[in-house]
Amino acid sequence: MTGTLTPEGCTFQGLFEVSGLQRLDARFLDELHAHNPSLHAGLLGYRGASLSLSPLQISVLLLACAPLLEEFIARLFHIETEIEATRKDPFPRRRHAV
Repeated sequence: MTGTLTPEGCTFQGLFEVSGLQRLDARFLDELHAHNPSLHAGLLGYRGASLSLSPLQISVLLLACAPLLEEFIARLFHIETEIEATRKDPFPRRRHAV
C-alpha cells in the first residue's frame, strides 16, 4: 500500500515514522474536538495525567472515544464498507465446514 491515505497529508509510509503518527494523532484529535469538545478535553486530560481518573472512568472515557476512532481508522484505510458490514452482522456464518 502506498500513496496518500484519506486524512489529508497522511501517507502509508508515515505510519512508520514518529512525525507521521503525530500528524495522524493531531488529525484525530481535531476531529474529536469538532465532534465532542468535552470528550476531547477529557482525553487530553487523561493523556497528560492532569485528570485523576478511576479505572472505571478511564474505561468510560476510552469507550466513548472508540466509535469516533473506529470511523477515523475506517476512513484512513478505506474500509468503511467492511466496517458497516460488521455492524450489520458482527458474526457472519462461516462459508465452509469446520
